[in-house]
Amino acid sequence: MNTEIAAAKTRTKEQAGTNEHENIQAGIDSVSKGSLYAMGIVSGVIGLWAALYFLTAMMSDGPVNLLKNWISAITGI
Repeated sequence: MNTEIAAAKTRTKEQAGTNEHENIQAGIDSVSKGSLYAMGIVSGVIGLWAALYFLTAMMSDGPVNLLKNWISAITGI
């Protein structure tokens, strides 16, 4: 009878440890999802910002002048 009680206690402790591990893993997964969403939003904002600045540069100087200035900046001429 004592071995049955000891076995039941052992099973209970093992089950409690498994549930705790699952809860920790679920918490880590939710933090990972949140950081992934945050990185996606920041990347989108940076891309939008770059596109807007490119379009305003094209509107102020024109595409030909923008290309000419870009080539001179790259080559150093």
